[in-house]
Amino acid sequence: MGDRLELSTRLEQKLALRARLDARVRKDYADEPDAAEDPAALSDLEEETERLRHQISALDVEIAELERELAAGG
Repeated sequence: MGDRLELSTRLEQKLALRARLDARVRKDYADEPDAAEDPAALSDLEEETERLRHQISALDVEIAELERELAAGG
């Protein structure tokens, strides 16, 4: 039972982190028109958005693994 609780806790933490990163990506998209006036700022924003997308992709893999473990009985 302890392993299942630990897996559930880790899954919840990963889902919360993914939600925060997703919110940051949405904010970056909202900030894009303002940054378009400054090529350096736009480049920085695009790099940050790509980094966040990469983190989200890695989290998606981790979340899927945790969900599989829980479905298998943890």
